Amino acid sequence: MSIRKHRDGKWLIDVTVDGRRKTTVLPTDTHKDDLELAEARLKLDLLETRAAEAQTEIEQKSGRGWTFEAGYRNSLRVRTTWQSESQRKVVGKQWGVISKYLSGSTLLAEIDTERLDEFIQEVIEDRGVSGSTINRYLSFISAICTDAVNRKKLSRVPHMPRQAEGQCRIRWFTDEEEALFMARALEMEYREVADATAVFIDSGMRMGELWTLRSCNIDLEAGMLVLDAKNTKTNRGRALPLTDRMAAVLRPRAAAGGLVFPEFSSDGFYRRFMRVVHSLGLEGVIPYTCRHTCCTRLVRRGVPLFAVAEHMGHTNLQTTRRYAHFAPQDKDAIKQVLQGATWAAAVVQQGMISQ
Repeated sequence: MSIRKHRDGKWLIDVTVDGRRKTTVLPTDTHKDDLELAEARLKLDLLETRAAEAQTEIEQKSGRGWTFEAGYRNSLRVRTTWQSESQRKVVGKQWGVISKYLSGSTLLAEIDTERLDEFIQEVIEDRGVSGSTINRYLSFISAICTDAVNRKKLSRVPHMPRQAEGQCRIRWFTDEEEALFMARALEMEYREVADATAVFIDSGMRMGELWTLRSCNIDLEAGMLVLDAKNTKTNRGRALPLTDRMAAVLRPRAAAGGLVFPEFSSDGFYRRFMRVVHSLGLEGVIPYTCRHTCCTRLVRRGVPLFAVAEHMGHTNLQTTRRYAHFAPQDKDAIKQVLQGATWAAAVVQQGMISQ
């Protein structure tokens, strides 16, 4: 029996799982329900410990190293500041958010500054969080990596790209910057980078969506490409129009069959993209800037926010509203409507359609 009276009258809870033992002593007046809850927690701790050890053994044998989730489980065991019930709830909530963007199966050794940059941009877009919130997420990731280093499961903690508190500025390409980028990419013989960047800017796709795009997803005759739900972050498929530039890039690639950009993964593209950026001295530009550029241009040229949200694959209109301040002279157009004009006439009068 795992719950029994101790000789001093207190309750002794003694739990064994797979030969591992854990005990605790509780006051004499502890309620039966609390005793059973304490017993369940001890069993859960032992089961989690065993599962984490088994996962570590598998990873060590395979030579893969610790995953992000294995590191998290380790930190739950060894980090004293995470031991209280209230703090467990806090870190559990953080894990729930972060693991949606940085998968638990990701190897700790693969979490570098470039991957963290992408993580930050995705969280900002989806949740509209502040710089201070981003920094709390980075501290959480840093703690896991530090504990893994202490256990000799990771060689070093990656640089954490901390954000300015209270601000996460949206960075997009100006027309001039885009032209400079394309010219420099071709000059550096990075034709594939220029091609992918053009598609990113015109479509607003996420990198993972483009790298999984196949020739069968492209209908050149209809001028559309279709993203499969299974290959989008939100698990919702969507159709995107092909611009003339996109069609020119995708036509020969689609004719080859299979993946449209088989030469790329996010990491491979990132390195070459950033070489072009650094050679031009562009500040604050990363691959996700292409997606911001698409969204910003749509809003600035008068496309309604709900239509922009549909195009970008935003599940929450609040995400799109972060770009609303780019909208052209909405107040002047509304004034014209209030004075009797139709919305269509008002936007034409304000020059919103032609921008």
